[in-house]
Amino acid sequence: ACFADRNAAILAAETILKKKKKKVLAIFGDTHISITQQRMQAFKEVFKQHKVSNRLVIKHANNYLESNDAVLAQINSGEIPDTIFCMSDEILVGAMKALQIKNLNVPKDVSVITISNGFYPQLYHPEITYVETSGYKLGKLAFEIMIKAIAGDKHIQEYDVEPLLIEGGSL
Repeated sequence: ACFADRNAAILAAETILKKKKKKVLAIFGDTHISITQQRMQAFKEVFKQHKVSNRLVIKHANNYLESNDAVLAQINSGEIPDTIFCMSDEILVGAMKALQIKNLNVPKDVSVITISNGFYPQLYHPEITYVETSGYKLGKLAFEIMIKAIAGDKHIQEYDVEPLLIEGGSL
């Protein structure tokens, strides 16, 4: 079984577009990992489908230090984004540190949205808007599928756990 996470990235991208954001820095994880590939492809597709003239800059970070560096490099280039999308909690931590280093105010100077299970976004003020992906629901589904596979079910199917937008004050 394959657990896709495209819908979380789609919901995040659509939320950014609804807020009429124009300069988006999207930070994704390791390009060799399938979840990164799925989220990035889905995110980019939303921008392409809406044919908006947004400036979308995509960067990759394998950890919070690389995320911090990516945000600092983007800001130091003079191209300050109005929104930063973080693919994961770890990427969020690095991005937020960079914003603190640069004394940028969230959401006045830059908006932030992430994909998360919800713990890390609540640690910031204002709380970070996030698309919730439930590890608990995903684990439960994986266990059910594993039991079926042990019982002989050879059916391969892609499963999604529907994401949920949790509005913080960061967007």
